[in-house]
Amino acid sequence: MVVLALTFALIPSPLIGALWSEVGDAGSSTGTAQPVTGSFEFTGIGGNLTSGDLDIYQIRITNPVNFAFIVTFTGGHSDTILALFNSSGLGVVYNDNITTADARSRLDYTSTFVNTPGDYYLAIMGGGQTFMSVGGNIWNKDTLLDTQKTPDGPGAGGPLAGYAVFGDPTAIGSYTITVAGGVTPVPEPAFYGVAFALMGLVVAGIRSRSSSKSIFS
Repeated sequence: MVVLALTFALIPSPLIGALWSEVGDAGSSTGTAQPVTGSFEFTGIGGNLTSGDLDIYQIRITNPVNFAFIVTFTGGHSDTILALFNSSGLGVVYNDNITTADARSRLDYTSTFVNTPGDYYLAIMGGGQTFMSVGGNIWNKDTLLDTQKTPDGPGAGGPLAGYAVFGDPTAIGSYTITVAGGVTPVPEPAFYGVAFALMGLVVAGIRSRSSSKSIFS
């Protein structure tokens, strides 16, 4: 029973209703991105950004003609940047400002740049930063600030390799990204299969010992 309890303790519970709550600090690369997992249709992601930080989540877009990611709340500065990368880490679409008067960010199907269902990486960071490949900026940080755009920088053809601070990065604090339309969690990672298999072995062992006692007592 102790092993069973420990196995349950190892499984994180990041959900608050249908909101995925950042577990620890989401990674700042596609290799360390935090997968949003489960069998629910979630309505948002909640997390925290310090100055110069970047959070990346792995999600699944099931319906490219009906989805949206919208920064609806920030606990500090409201100047955010959102970007989507495909499963190979290549930039797909980016938005700095929703409008010239709204420094939050939005990505949705109206851009028409997401045209294939699958797993994507959703990245959020504060203003004063830029996504980088080995070739340079993936997106030009100085053009079309209030538009959803495909990669247009000198590093547009390469996968995400890091990010750079070019100004005074804004400390966003807590944030909420509202999710709408055809977006779901990604399948559970292999860890969960191992954990539940372990629980099955433990339960089977308990049953086996109980059967032995009943036969030989």
